[in-house]
Amino acid sequence: MVLTSAISRKLLSGNSGRGHRTGVSTNSSERHVGVIASQLTQLQARCLLAAIAFWAVASVITLPSLLMFGLLIIPTWATAEAAFFIWYCVIYRRLNAQPVPHRPPSHINPRDVFDRFIRDRAAMSQYLDIKDMISKWHWDMPISELTRDNVADLLCYGFYYRSRQQMIDEGMGHIPDQLVSELETAWDVQFRVGPYVPRPLMRHLWEPVRCFYRPLFFYMGVEVLIALKHVMLLAAGFRPHLCRGLRYYTYGLPDDAVTTIATSRTATSMKRGNSGGKSGDGADAPVLFLHGVGLGVLPYLNFLLRLSSLGRPAVAVEVRHLSMRLCTEVPEEDEIVERIAGALQRHGVRQVHVVAHSYGTFMASRLVHLHRPLVASLTLLDPVCFIMFSGKLIYNFVYRNPLQGASALTWFVARDLAHSVSVSRRFYWSLLNLWPDQLPEHTLVALSAQDELVPVPEVLIMLRECPGVRVRVHDGHRHADFVKDFPEQIKMVQMVAELIEQATETVTTTSTITETKTIVTTATAGGTSDSASDLPVIMGTAESVFANRCCDGRVRRQKRKIGSTPPGQSQQHHHNHHVNQSNHNHQLTSHVRSDSASSYDAAYTPGSAADGAGAAECAAECAAESR
Repeated sequence: MVLTSAISRKLLSGNSGRGHRTGVSTNSSERHVGVIASQLTQLQARCLLAAIAFWAVASVITLPSLLMFGLLIIPTWATAEAAFFIWYCVIYRRLNAQPVPHRPPSHINPRDVFDRFIRDRAAMSQYLDIKDMISKWHWDMPISELTRDNVADLLCYGFYYRSRQQMIDEGMGHIPDQLVSELETAWDVQFRVGPYVPRPLMRHLWEPVRCFYRPLFFYMGVEVLIALKHVMLLAAGFRPHLCRGLRYYTYGLPDDAVTTIATSRTATSMKRGNSGGKSGDGADAPVLFLHGVGLGVLPYLNFLLRLSSLGRPAVAVEVRHLSMRLCTEVPEEDEIVERIAGALQRHGVRQVHVVAHSYGTFMASRLVHLHRPLVASLTLLDPVCFIMFSGKLIYNFVYRNPLQGASALTWFVARDLAHSVSVSRRFYWSLLNLWPDQLPEHTLVALSAQDELVPVPEVLIMLRECPGVRVRVHDGHRHADFVKDFPEQIKMVQMVAELIEQATETVTTTSTITETKTIVTTATAGGTSDSASDLPVIMGTAESVFANRCCDGRVRRQKRKIGSTPPGQSQQHHHNHHVNQSNHNHQLTSHVRSDSASSYDAAYTPGSAADGAGAAECAAECAAESR
């Protein structure tokens, strides 16, 4: 229905359904930035035809079976449901069990995150009230009723993932009081001293998993929808792959690294100026899409098709335990990220443009932490990975129900067994939280003003410290509303395309400067008259590149107040931009910030060598599976 509606709107609106075009003049040729309309229409038509064929075949098979075996189906189904209920109880008991130990790996130092609260107090105090935060974690109990010991309970749980008794047993009994004292000094607050009275605390990691039983019939229906999605993606030209149990789809990528290496060797034998085109290099880096909880990739199908129509390869990861499917295991985010990195390495991909939504932003966050060189640009939609310590996400996703004002759809999705386990077991906020100084240089953040999971006002204030981050706010949306808002999808994909274009231009500029320096060094060392005569031309080229780079940098450093785009302004700005390189950069940056934003080139910490080894091991296992 989603694709049918999308295609109908395109046909009815004629040219209005086309992606916005932005022309860039490069080497006397015009380059398109945005969705390729003809390619998008073709992909949507293929998916629509595949969906019609799927339901036709399903009807032909199902209806006669019901007529022939109708009387037998009812008792058989009742028996199957009873057996499934017993199996479900066994699986729940196993997944509900507390991991031992239930905390991050031992090499992770809890002090690292706590020290941020001390070191960055000046910046964090602009969007965080420390007393209000502590009160929320204690179920909105007034701070005046909490003592230093209660605060110590929260700090032990939140940073060390231990109780105070466990801290004492492990020889760290002096640390809780020390943490409270440091917090009081840094934030200029005083907590009441008094007799210790245990207070209720949101300890979702130590509490039973909150979910409700769903019959076998429900999961059979989910599998039918997953099969429908699979058929539609195959019809659109996507290729399915499996890496250590992780399903992902590629569009426009070679099957494995062998093909990429062969292509690379062929390209190397050509002229130096014609190099590029490897799927891992900046110019052709694929788009990596990471979905949120729900039905996997299926709800995002129209959005994914648009991303796949940007004229570059695409990779869509589908995580089983985030798709309301039957699961006997729920891996940590780090395990998923290593599988993703291994899969990319298998295809010879060196960089990707990450687009993540909701729960997928946790995986994007860990990808930035563990494999920073992989991320050429980062787009976060409804990012739940920001300011996780506020307590809003945990309260609304884990505890709140529709009778308390929660979205019925969010509550229904959150109470799935695998979804609930994913946020209640081995869910370590201190690892998943993405801090502003960890954001890549090219980052886009899209927020929904009515989001019940993301603390939007606080995130906006936090991002003011990151002028390089482009921010978009939709005033009327709740969490994940963009999935059903096709006009908003058009704007979002266009902004992603422009972000990718800027990241690609940066990579290309850097590559050109590096190559120019190499040529100059060779010419100087050779000392021939030909090389010497070429030197002024080479230096002129380098100066031109540096001048353009500096100009782009000045444009990016311009600050603009966070706000929303007036209706119609964004679309009008995108059309008919066939301009030269510098004008394009200026207009592109102005457009992004007009949708609300400010920007700065954030620092980052590259991933460790051990992380790369894990990805290499995963890539080897993926290759073995494919064989």
